[in-house]
Amino acid sequence: MTEITSAQLERHNTVEDLWVAVNGYVYNLTSFATDHPGGKDILIECAGTDATEPYDYAGHGNDATRTMQKFRVGELAGYRHNKTGIEMGQMASTTGLATAGESQSSWTAKTASEIKSTLLLPTLMSGLALFGLRLFLRAPREEEGQQSFIKLTSMDSFFGGFAIATAFCLAGLGYAYNEFNRALKSEKEVSDYPALIPRRRH
Repeated sequence: MTEITSAQLERHNTVEDLWVAVNGYVYNLTSFATDHPGGKDILIECAGTDATEPYDYAGHGNDATRTMQKFRVGELAGYRHNKTGIEMGQMASTTGLATAGESQSSWTAKTASEIKSTLLLPTLMSGLALFGLRLFLRAPREEEGQQSFIKLTSMDSFFGGFAIATAFCLAGLGYAYNEFNRALKSEKEVSDYPALIPRRRH
């Protein structure tokens, strides 16, 4: 791998020739500057320097690290890597797979929990409604002439009405609960926002 000194790095400090060093590796970000989520001005301020500190401070994730690998042009002279023999791109790939696995597991658990909470109330309401209907149908029937009607006992009427009223109340509570949960989940995760390299104060 090409070794690049700090003096050589400092020469590439313009928007037309923009190099930065991160974690001991040098990257030519000239063509990437306009696509940088934080804007090209941030990169221009770090051009020709070791931008490891602002890069780490901005909290760039593994996706950003993997994206940078195609722009790598060499290794910064005199830099001692913490992981001997393991390059930045390889570490990003390995940790990226682990993160993807953890994210998938977290998403699966979250989805299962949402489905469980969503189905619990409707199931309970359906059971109460069926109970009330059963009491209603079990009431004694009498016939008078050509008309038939259902005569409910006072106890059956009470329990049937109570079950139906409870089902409607639970339906309203279930709707309010789901809407409340949806409002809480409208916020984005920290990882949904692009990381930025902070401006240097002169």
